[in-house]
Amino acid sequence: MKKVITAFFGLLVLIALVFGAYHFISPKVVVTNNSSVSYDEFVLRLPSSGVSFGPIEPGSKDTIYISRQAQGGALTYSLRLDGNELAAGSMPFDVEGQLFRVLSFVINEDGSVSAKTN
Repeated sequence: MKKVITAFFGLLVLIALVFGAYHFISPKVVVTNNSSVSYDEFVLRLPSSGVSFGPIEPGSKDTIYISRQAQGGALTYSLRLDGNELAAGSMPFDVEGQLFRVLSFVINEDGSVSAKTN
């Protein structure tokens, strides 16, 4: 019986390690709203998929984990409020080195968006 309990807890630890590794290894998108305005939606289009954040509250920081992209190309983003596009931009997306990648977008006080990849 002691071996069964030890094996069960060992399995639980292994599962926790896998989920923890997924958290750090998977590419992710982080949107930070440093403004005092609530926005309806932030849309990000990757070469072979896309994600949408919304609503985006003032002072919030949200994270979405994304799948690895099969192809490179342009990444585009837009910030929307009341059906209008307030800010938009694009940047190149390279398929190399996607593990541990963080795509960071900061909504500034004036409604502009700053983007960076690390």
